[in-house]
Amino acid sequence: MEIRRTIKATDEEMSRVFDYDEILNVKYCEKQKNGLFRVRFRIPECSLKDSSVPITLKKLKENVVKACSDTYRVIADVTYSDGTTRRIYASTFECAEEYAQKHGKEDGKPTQIIKRYWED
Repeated sequence: MEIRRTIKATDEEMSRVFDYDEILNVKYCEKQKNGLFRVRFRIPECSLKDSSVPITLKKLKENVVKACSDTYRVIADVTYSDGTTRRIYASTFECAEEYAQKHGKEDGKPTQIIKRYWED
Protein backbone atom coordinates (compact mmCIF):
# COMPACT_ATOMS: atom_id res chain seq x y z
CA MET A 1 0.00 0.00 0.00
CA GLU A 2 1.08 3.60 -0.44
CA ILE A 3 0.70 6.49 1.98
CA ARG A 4 1.42 10.19 1.56
CA ARG A 5 2.91 12.04 4.51
CA THR A 6 4.50 15.40 5.27
CA ILE A 7 7.93 14.73 6.74
CA LYS A 8 10.06 17.07 8.82
CA ALA A 9 13.68 16.18 8.01
CA THR A 10 16.99 17.50 6.76
CA ASP A 11 18.11 17.03 3.16
CA GLU A 12 20.68 14.47 4.35
CA GLU A 13 18.10 12.40 6.26
CA MET A 14 15.76 12.32 3.27
CA SER A 15 18.61 11.39 0.95
CA ARG A 16 19.57 8.41 3.14
CA VAL A 17 15.98 7.15 3.35
CA PHE A 18 15.44 7.71 -0.37
CA ASP A 19 18.58 5.70 -1.23
CA TYR A 20 17.81 2.78 1.10
CA ASP A 21 15.64 1.99 4.11
CA GLU A 22 14.31 -1.45 5.06
CA ILE A 23 10.97 -0.07 6.30
CA LEU A 24 10.21 3.14 4.41
CA ASN A 25 10.27 2.65 0.64
CA VAL A 26 10.19 6.18 -0.83
CA LYS A 27 8.43 6.37 -4.19
CA TYR A 28 8.22 10.15 -4.56
CA CYS A 29 9.65 13.08 -2.64
CA GLU A 30 8.95 16.79 -3.09
CA LYS A 31 10.81 19.39 -1.05
CA GLN A 32 8.65 22.10 0.44
CA LYS A 33 9.72 25.00 2.66
CA ASN A 34 11.17 25.03 6.19
CA GLY A 35 12.63 21.51 6.13
CA LEU A 36 9.35 19.85 5.12
CA PHE A 37 8.97 17.20 2.43
CA ARG A 38 5.82 15.80 0.86
CA VAL A 39 6.60 12.09 0.45
CA ARG A 40 4.84 9.03 -0.95
CA PHE A 41 5.91 5.79 0.76
CA ARG A 42 5.21 2.17 -0.09
CA ILE A 43 4.69 0.08 3.06
CA PRO A 44 3.06 -3.29 3.89
CA GLU A 45 -0.73 -3.36 4.27
CA CYS A 46 -1.69 -1.84 7.63
CA SER A 47 -4.00 0.70 9.25
CA LEU A 48 -1.88 3.84 8.62
CA LYS A 49 -3.51 6.62 6.62
CA ASP A 50 -2.40 9.64 4.59
CA SER A 51 -1.86 12.82 6.58
CA SER A 52 -0.59 16.34 6.02
CA VAL A 53 0.44 16.79 9.67
CA PRO A 54 4.27 16.93 9.75
CA ILE A 55 6.01 13.95 11.36
CA THR A 56 9.67 12.97 11.76
CA LEU A 57 11.12 9.98 9.93
CA LYS A 58 11.91 8.28 13.24
CA LYS A 59 8.33 8.61 14.49
CA LEU A 60 6.89 7.44 11.15
CA LYS A 61 9.17 4.40 11.21
CA GLU A 62 7.99 3.56 14.75
CA ASN A 63 4.36 3.90 13.65
CA VAL A 64 4.90 1.64 10.61
CA VAL A 65 6.67 -1.04 12.67
CA LYS A 66 3.89 -0.96 15.27
CA ALA A 67 1.07 -1.03 12.69
CA CYS A 68 2.78 -3.74 10.59
CA SER A 69 4.02 -5.94 13.44
CA ASP A 70 2.91 -9.10 11.64
CA THR A 71 5.24 -8.18 8.73
CA TYR A 72 8.26 -7.14 10.82
CA ARG A 73 8.51 -10.21 13.05
CA VAL A 74 12.32 -10.23 13.34
CA ILE A 75 14.07 -7.50 15.30
CA ALA A 76 17.86 -7.67 15.23
CA ASP A 77 20.21 -5.55 17.29
CA VAL A 78 23.38 -5.69 15.20
CA THR A 79 26.83 -4.67 16.44
CA TYR A 80 29.36 -3.98 13.69
CA SER A 81 33.08 -4.64 14.09
CA ASP A 82 33.75 -0.90 14.57
CA GLY A 83 31.53 -0.96 17.70
CA THR A 84 28.45 0.81 16.31
CA THR A 85 25.03 -0.74 16.75
CA ARG A 86 21.85 -0.60 14.71
CA ARG A 87 18.36 -2.04 15.09
CA ILE A 88 17.16 -3.89 11.99
CA TYR A 89 13.51 -4.82 11.32
CA ALA A 90 12.74 -7.63 8.87
CA SER A 91 10.29 -10.39 8.01
CA THR A 92 12.90 -13.20 8.02
CA PHE A 93 16.34 -13.84 9.47
CA GLU A 94 17.81 -13.89 5.95
CA CYS A 95 16.39 -10.45 5.20
CA ALA A 96 17.71 -9.11 8.50
CA GLU A 97 21.18 -10.40 7.63
CA GLU A 98 20.96 -8.81 4.16
CA TYR A 99 19.77 -5.46 5.60
CA ALA A 100 22.58 -5.49 8.17
CA GLN A 101 25.14 -5.97 5.40
CA LYS A 102 23.54 -3.22 3.27
CA HIS A 103 23.52 -0.74 6.16
CA GLY A 104 27.16 -1.51 6.85
CA LYS A 105 28.10 -0.75 3.26
CA GLU A 106 25.90 2.38 3.08
CA ASP A 107 27.47 3.82 6.24
CA GLY A 108 31.01 2.91 5.11
CA LYS A 109 31.43 0.62 8.11
CA PRO A 110 33.15 -2.75 8.15
CA THR A 111 30.49 -5.26 7.16
CA GLN A 112 31.61 -8.00 9.53
CA ILE A 113 28.84 -8.47 12.09
CA ILE A 114 30.21 -9.65 15.40
CA LYS A 115 27.09 -9.86 17.61
CA ARG A 116 23.42 -10.49 16.95
CA TYR A 117 20.43 -10.53 19.26
CA TRP A 118 17.22 -11.82 17.70
CA GLU A 119 13.72 -11.47 19.04
CA ASP A 120 10.43 -12.75 17.69
